[in-house]
Amino acid sequence: MALQAVAKAEAMGWEARVNLDQSDVIDYATVVAWAPGVTQARYITFIDGQISSKGWCDRNKIAGLLDYHLAL
Repeated sequence: MALQAVAKAEAMGWEARVNLDQSDVIDYATVVAWAPGVTQARYITFIDGQISSKGWCDRNKIAGLLDYHLAL
């Protein structure tokens, strides 16, 4: 699901970043995407292939969303 979200964002001309964490217990992924020249980014978090959370954030906070040590 996360890679499909990245492909969709890129097809719309957006920049996208994804962080995947697959373990024996849980699959966790975060996708952050934004249109060129905007200050807001869209994020979607997936847990075991299902959307866990989604919303908008400031582009300055992208690193925090993609760092699982801060998210968990």
